[in-house]
Amino acid sequence: MLAKVLSAALVGLDAHLVEVEVDIGGGLPQFSVVGLPDATVRESRDRVRAALKNTGFSFPVKKITVNLAPADLKKEGSGLDLAIAVGILVAQEVLPAEAVAGRVLVGELSLDGGVKPIAGALSIGMACRHKRALILPAENAEEAAVVEGVSAYPVHTLPETVEFLNGARAISPATVDRRALFATQTAEEDDFADVRGQEHAKRALEVAAAGGHNILMIGPPGSGKTMLARRLPGILPPMEPEEAIEATRVHSVAGLLTDGRPLITARPFRAPHHSISDAGLIGGGTVPRPGEVSLAHHGVLFLDEIMEFKRHVLDGLRQPLEDGTVMLTRVSAAVSRARDAGGGHESLPLRVLRRPDSRVPLHAPPDSAVPVPFVRSAAGSPGHPYRGASRTGQGIGRGGRTGDVGLDPSAGESSPSAPGGPLSAPRVLQQCSVEVPAGQEVLRDRWGGAGSH
Repeated sequence: MLAKVLSAALVGLDAHLVEVEVDIGGGLPQFSVVGLPDATVRESRDRVRAALKNTGFSFPVKKITVNLAPADLKKEGSGLDLAIAVGILVAQEVLPAEAVAGRVLVGELSLDGGVKPIAGALSIGMACRHKRALILPAENAEEAAVVEGVSAYPVHTLPETVEFLNGARAISPATVDRRALFATQTAEEDDFADVRGQEHAKRALEVAAAGGHNILMIGPPGSGKTMLARRLPGILPPMEPEEAIEATRVHSVAGLLTDGRPLITARPFRAPHHSISDAGLIGGGTVPRPGEVSLAHHGVLFLDEIMEFKRHVLDGLRQPLEDGTVMLTRVSAAVSRARDAGGGHESLPLRVLRRPDSRVPLHAPPDSAVPVPFVRSAAGSPGHPYRGASRTGQGIGRGGRTGDVGLDPSAGESSPSAPGGPLSAPRVLQQCSVEVPAGQEVLRDRWGGAGSH
């Protein structure tokens, strides 16, 4: 008998519905899976066989053929186990064919019949909204329920799934209060308000956070570059619901949602090691997977010790930074992903020949004056407008409006040529001895297009 069950497979960040066709016929006992399955999908034969036997169901000693349609789409992962097992039960007439009509089943089976969580439940939920009911592991139910219009039914075991499809057990669809998720923000371990001194550097970070600019910090070890960068997400504007879903979708496909929260409501912060490969930073693989630049979507991508990164890895950032998308082309498919880690138009990679002695220059528009002194041990003044920004929500911070930046009315405008005064970006480059390839623009003004060469 032939049985058809709907499931889903991930291709990049998108989920595609897969029709699992199970045919049980005469002949020597055999269990084959066709339709471009990867090694994990082919191994599902042993998991499905053991799960059916250990939960009291009979496994047919016949020729079993499982076809995954469309056959030209590469299938990977263990999320097809549950659909294959249910398809075998439908083919044996243990379940009626009407019981699985209009329902999508995803989940990995353990040998004792338990249904284990999978990656990419949010993308699968987006593929099923307003169309079909979704049956998936209980650990992924809230994640899929974040998508409006999705009926996500949580299951824990294979027998529970069979009872639900037969109508012998009632299961309520999972629900998620998205407002409550945004109301319960996770506490920031690194708070911007804890920084003492470095007022000019903090001012530059606040401008970058308010305008979505990118920033380059150069200075001697121990000057506070990493400390300040790790506190940048705390002063970024709160995430909008659409941004949270996009960021969660990338982390879900990568299998990084492990804290029990179905939705990422805090800005991501990614700090890859300088030994990372181009595929790890940009994304890649036989079946394209998101890299660090995609995992930092709507957050901060921090490249510590940037001069230690391989040149071809940094060159791979050019197209994502200019276009805002990551295009991965393989023989099997071409995948496009959003990239928004800091926003703005980027400069080309810089090669610093020596470290400055007394200043920490920052990446800024050429016409702006950004004073960046060396590390000071004295704490800032109690009345400074940046003090407590990330905790009180005043000025720019979690409670402030996008683009609001606190100004110090008592601070006068220093002369760029005065000792200790603010340095414009061209003068910063002169003091830092930055080697610039001929004909390339190093710093570009995102508003006016003027730059320093």
